[in-house]
Amino acid sequence: MIVGASAEIEAKPIALPNCLGGDGKVHLEARTYKYDPKVPYTGCNYIGRPGTELLGDFDWGGGELTLSGSMHVDGTVSVSGGSLRIHGYNGGITFDGKGDAGMVNTGYVIEGDVRFENYILSKMAWMGFELGPGDLHFKNSTIDGVDMGHMDVNRTRLTLVDTIVRQIYEAEFEDSVLTVEGKSSFHGQDEGGEFTMNFTNSTATFMHSDKVIQVFSEYINSTGFHLDANRHSTVTFKECTSFARVIVPDEYSPKLRKTVMTRDSDSKILCKSSASEHMIV
Repeated sequence: MIVGASAEIEAKPIALPNCLGGDGKVHLEARTYKYDPKVPYTGCNYIGRPGTELLGDFDWGGGELTLSGSMHVDGTVSVSGGSLRIHGYNGGITFDGKGDAGMVNTGYVIEGDVRFENYILSKMAWMGFELGPGDLHFKNSTIDGVDMGHMDVNRTRLTLVDTIVRQIYEAEFEDSVLTVEGKSSFHGQDEGGEFTMNFTNSTATFMHSDKVIQVFSEYINSTGFHLDANRHSTVTFKECTSFARVIVPDEYSPKLRKTVMTRDSDSKILCKSSASEHMIV
C-alpha cells in the first residue's frame, strides 16, 4: 500500500539513466525504471538490487548492454548494435514476457541466477548462446538459434520447463546439470546439416521421452543427429520405451537419415521406463 506523496513519487517509473563517461556502470535503486527512446544510451552496465524493475520495451542500439545484480525485467529487450550480457546475483534477474513473449535479438552471455518466463530469446546470425556458470531457468519460453545457432553450457544447472530450443546445430554441456521437463524439446536446423549434443562431465535428465529431440533431415546433405556422452556423463530419458521415440524427424521431414549415439566407458546413455532400463552399448 502506498502512503504519502513521497511514496507515490518513488513508485512512479522514471527514465533509465544513461552511462556516458566512466566505466559504464550505473547502480540502480529499488524502484521502477523505463527505457526512454530519446536518450542516446551506449555501452551501459546496469546493476540492480532487490526491488529494481525495468519496464520494456528496450530497443538498444548503442553497443553492448549488461544487466547485473538483482532486477525484474518486464517486456522486450532488443539489442541491435552489440551483445547482451546478463549476470544475476543477490536475488537474481527475472525476465517476464507477460504472455506477449519478450524477445531479445542478439548474441548472449548469461550467467549467475537468471530466470526467463514467457520469453523468446533469438540471436543474430553467427552469434550464439553462452550459458553459465550459474543456475538458469526457462519456463514457457523459446531459445531460437535463428541461423547456425550453437549453445555452450558450462558449469551450469539449466532447467527447461515447457521450453523449445530450436535452430541449433550444436549444444555442448560441460560440468553441468540439465533437467528437461513438461513439453520441452530440442530441434535442429531446418536447413539440414548434423545436429549434435555433447555432454562432458555432465548429467542430463529428460523427464519425458516422446519426440524430445527433433531433427530436420529432408535435404540430401542432412546427416542426422549425434549424441555423445563422455568423462563420467549420464544422459537419462525417462518414460522411455525406445530410442526411436526419443529422437525423431521433425514435422517437415519424411524420415530421420541417421542417429549416432556414442559414450566412453565411464558414461551412460539410458532409456528408462517403469518396466525396464536399457543403455546403448
